[in-house]
Amino acid sequence: MRSHAELGYRILAGSREEMLELAASLARTHHERFDGTGYPHALRGEEIPLEGRITAVADVFDALTSHRVYRPALGIDDSVRIMLAGRGTQFDPRVLDRFFESLDEVVAIRDELTDEPLPAQLRIAPLAGVAAL
Repeated sequence: MRSHAELGYRILAGSREEMLELAASLARTHHERFDGTGYPHALRGEEIPLEGRITAVADVFDALTSHRVYRPALGIDDSVRIMLAGRGTQFDPRVLDRFFESLDEVVAIRDELTDEPLPAQLRIAPLAGVAAL
């Protein structure tokens, strides 16, 4: 499991294409944690490229709100609570805050692009602010 970040980087790196270089960075850094306890290089804070910090938030949200063979999808409110617990440790606080500011749009895009929209019972009303959770 831990090797996929570095393997993805090696597959994508070395291109002259800017988009593939960005993808290589995303692959390598999306499991780094803001507090330095992530992998593969235990980068901390702003040592982690911004694209990796953004992808970490999006990746976890997708994982939490998607069905897995070992558990059903979590609702939006439960996913937000879990992610808030990682603010400043797992996630860059500024990136997480910006993500939550756009949560209604994120959920709309997720629903548009997924084959498995979240059932109504896993949704919450549009957020007036995450602090209410």
